[in-house]
Amino acid sequence: MIIYQRTTQQQEQNNLSIECIPPHIQHIIFELLKNATIPSLKTKTPVTISYYPHEEAPQEKVVIKLSDLGGGLKDESLIDKIFHFHFTTTPRNSKDEVNGFGMGLPLCKVFALFNQGDLKLVNNPNVGVDLFITVPRAKDDSVLSQG
Repeated sequence: MIIYQRTTQQQEQNNLSIECIPPHIQHIIFELLKNATIPSLKTKTPVTISYYPHEEAPQEKVVIKLSDLGGGLKDESLIDKIFHFHFTTTPRNSKDEVNGFGMGLPLCKVFALFNQGDLKLVNNPNVGVDLFITVPRAKDDSVLSQG
């Protein structure tokens, strides 16, 4: 189950358009949802997506937060490795045509940085993972950039 939430810090902020290359952001969200869905299905818990203005630069950046309650990374040392190409947490016997190559999260990080944003992971051991995509806010919030 995927739960979508829209959160704002002020009532008048009804539109948080972002400036980005749409296929890049689509790929990031797809990859993060794919990664979050696997543990969430095992624990029968939801994946939550929310977005809001960046706390430090609300007029310049938007944060997209994706959270799961799939148990998190058991080994904290993996956090430093998770964004390196060819590193994977997928067991050898679970690899298939889509999972386990170690390309997904590193490519997401590259796409986020290319779009003047960032991608950060916060591990909550025995609870789940929060991923934060930071992207530039569109200069004119009335129009979503179509790249």
